[in-house]
Amino acid sequence: MGQTGPVQRARSASLVLALLALVLLAFGPAVACTAPRPASLLPTEPIDPRFEPAFQSLAAALDAGDEPTAQLILDRILGRDPPPSTRALAEAYGRILRGRALARELDLALEGELADDDQTVALTLVANHPLHVELVLRGSTGTLSQILTMVDASGTEQRVSRSLALEEVAEVRLAPGAQTRVALGRYAVPIGGALAVEAEWDLRLPPGTLLVDDQELPVQFLTVRGCETRRVAPWLPDSEVEPGELARYVGAGGRAMPALMERAVRIEPERRGEALDALAPVALALPRIELAALVPALRWLSGERAIGADPEAWAQWLEALRATPPDPAPTGPDLPGNASVPRATVPAGGGAQR
Repeated sequence: MGQTGPVQRARSASLVLALLALVLLAFGPAVACTAPRPASLLPTEPIDPRFEPAFQSLAAALDAGDEPTAQLILDRILGRDPPPSTRALAEAYGRILRGRALARELDLALEGELADDDQTVALTLVANHPLHVELVLRGSTGTLSQILTMVDASGTEQRVSRSLALEEVAEVRLAPGAQTRVALGRYAVPIGGALAVEAEWDLRLPPGTLLVDDQELPVQFLTVRGCETRRVAPWLPDSEVEPGELARYVGAGGRAMPALMERAVRIEPERRGEALDALAPVALALPRIELAALVPALRWLSGERAIGADPEAWAQWLEALRATPPDPAPTGPDLPGNASVPRATVPAGGGAQR
């Protein structure tokens, strides 16, 4: 027994260190100053050496992200009626597993709404969960990322990105059986002399804990679905442009960049796929030098900015688009068959007018 004591303590220490590494990974260094850690998370007594191989397998499964296997191993450990110190270590692993499972059950998303002043966006974190008890999500300051894409009447795009710290998500209480909405503030979306500006919003939450039934569960990854908002120049018509109108304008010989871009930015984001499907055959029938005039509109509608300005590359992309089976489309034409091509409303100089 005298020889096994130090060995047992060393092995127990290695297992506790493995668990500590998982816990630190779950909590992250940024949480240490704001999120309390459960005092009983790490056991202080050596564990029964008979359980060491099982704990090593459990730690490896967790490290690999194989939660089903880790849960099976944990169930077998607890089913063998381990002594108190060994059970404490198993329960600590159990909290990590439960925290991971519960984090996947959370439905977190951003919502953005253009304010009445038409110059700012109000952001909201919308949360739902399936449990019938309140959850408290505790972490530290979140990071809000914003990417602004602006396009002017000449088809020139500018992209600006920035990141902001959000203290509003350091502690969020999630009500049972109801949607939780957390106001994240209003943010300016400057448009200047551009035709339109789109903002992509993304929220990254740091590792933290979920408090449920008076038990704190460590969580490492929390996924929040981002959102997009669009603002069109106030001097453009309020009405949306039907997806087929851009193809109709090009097919009728229209090549004026302001008119192309005006139509492109006024197509609803949800219907841009329809616009591209309609435009593809018309664009591919053009000489490449004329197809080049459509590149800014194609880039705006598709979001494919890595293709660049090469019309041949865009022709290949359009060919691939045509080869892709189309999504089910609504019946009926975009516009009446006898509709005339509307005149461009963009001022000749591209300046703001009301």
